[in-house]
Amino acid sequence: MFSKNRIVKVALFSAGLMTIVACKDHKETIGGEEELKGTVLKVNISGIDESGKVSAVAKVASTTTGTHVSSGIREDEKLVTGGNFDALLSMDPVPASVLSGKRAATNATAIGGGSLKAVTTPMPTNLKYRILLYDESGSTLLNNVVGTPGTDPAIQIDGGKTYKWAAVSTSEGTVPDLSNGKIAAADLANKDVLFATGTIDTKTGENYLNIIFDHKTARYDVDIDTRGLFGSINTLKSIQLGTGSGAQFKSMLLTADLDILSGTFGNPVAVAVEKTATHIANTDAGTGDLVKTVSLYTIPTGTAVTAGTISIQPFFSTNLDHPIMNLPVTSNEISTRNYGTANTYLTFANAAFTPEVGGQYQLKARIIESAIPVGGLAWARSDLWYDGTAGQLDKYRFKADAGIEPYDNATQSEYWTWVSTTPTGTPLSGDPCALVYPAGVWRMPNATEMNSLTERSSTQFIGISGSTQVDTYNWYAVVNQSWAVDNGAPSYAGEYTSYSQRLIFTFNGYYPGSTLTYSRKQIDSRSNTSASGIRTQLFYWAAGYLSTDHSKGAVMTQAAVYNYTKPFTYNLTQLGTRQMQALAQTYRGNVRCVRK
Repeated sequence: MFSKNRIVKVALFSAGLMTIVACKDHKETIGGEEELKGTVLKVNISGIDESGKVSAVAKVASTTTGTHVSSGIREDEKLVTGGNFDALLSMDPVPASVLSGKRAATNATAIGGGSLKAVTTPMPTNLKYRILLYDESGSTLLNNVVGTPGTDPAIQIDGGKTYKWAAVSTSEGTVPDLSNGKIAAADLANKDVLFATGTIDTKTGENYLNIIFDHKTARYDVDIDTRGLFGSINTLKSIQLGTGSGAQFKSMLLTADLDILSGTFGNPVAVAVEKTATHIANTDAGTGDLVKTVSLYTIPTGTAVTAGTISIQPFFSTNLDHPIMNLPVTSNEISTRNYGTANTYLTFANAAFTPEVGGQYQLKARIIESAIPVGGLAWARSDLWYDGTAGQLDKYRFKADAGIEPYDNATQSEYWTWVSTTPTGTPLSGDPCALVYPAGVWRMPNATEMNSLTERSSTQFIGISGSTQVDTYNWYAVVNQSWAVDNGAPSYAGEYTSYSQRLIFTFNGYYPGSTLTYSRKQIDSRSNTSASGIRTQLFYWAAGYLSTDHSKGAVMTQAAVYNYTKPFTYNLTQLGTRQMQALAQTYRGNVRCVRK
């Protein structure tokens, strides 16, 4: 089931010269270009065979519904929900650009009338390989040399003899040594193992060995895309790949001892979790740290993978776009958030296939912030805001925390005109929720849905244990109303604050014109002046009308009046009736998205 050895020998009858073209065990030598007199074997790395199959996996149609646009949900993606994040998953063929790049780098030069393999790529000069030379019987290791492509070694040998040889690399700047004729499984775990072996008949003088490496492992490239979490990847700690979940999870990442003379692997064992995140790179310059590709290497065993069973278990952290306070645990600011739990598995809708030696497979996981189920709808954890900062790739975003004060400046705002694509845009120009990455996952709630929430029982949430007063967040009062999540809803493990683990609407005020009115930012704990009768206003748009008068948009409103006594004392004196109103579409207020 592993790649077969290919040996081609071509004799050139010129004085003292034999050229060997081959595909590929104590004293170790670091090889170089030193001149050796007498009979020598000069080694050259001709490349790496890339002619194996890159993907034998068919694409599976998705059952996901919703708007399918260029940056949104694709037809072949599966939406997986639950835990502290959701994901759109797909298993794709390797991109054509990768294949064309390999073919463009093909070395098709014939040596001595022979031909090289159909598709080879040069071996990068920053990598190392090990060449091992044995006697004809393979019982005695004569030379153990580490080489570098481009400065390949010359090895002193005897003419008129037959030698067995093997070459191995882990596609790194170092190469593991062998013990008792084998390279240990731990040294090959999650490594791109390259191998070649053969025999060579020598003559007095210079002898040439041109080596083409074969891949001995299969490769899975897993793209982790955190644009739907609104933060770049800070660390990617580990990523398990296998089938099933929980107690039934079975790792597909395997390693084993490699017997050098035979080129065969021993009994496979699972790769340690801490070795699963060693090959990480940005997927594309345009998305930078927002999308990373984790390359995972494994030994195929010939076991078929059943359709719809591949799963991954990623552990990672993201950088928050605004620092938050991890209340009620601590009031210290934090700027990262961890994701992943022991129970979080993302299962793909893959077609059945059998992984092959040299095969390359691509999995994509577009991570999305999970929603909060209330009243049969899946609500976003925080308000929608627009980031007009120059160079911002994803302008439509959810706030880093529901309790944080309103974003409101020239480039970053969460106050929207009714159903518009920018905060100050033309009403009815488009649903801004639908433009949150990936486009088409979210939408604005309609008037009926918002009215249902309006009529649902709610309370003011106070996160600080033992407090009977309103919370403060970055000095500002968190005037809010909170709704209980639906019965049977999953628990949301992770580093969301207490504000973002429940549905909370805050009294941020609104813009009836050019001036912000009734914002909770009026209640500032840094103030040395007591005040009474401070009115705050809840104002959340819905995408719909309340009457035949279509000049006005539907909005949920509620007023709350506070007295402030310095320092840090707040008393709620009046909580108005929550209601749906029809108000001017040019007013600017908050938007809370729901899942499609």
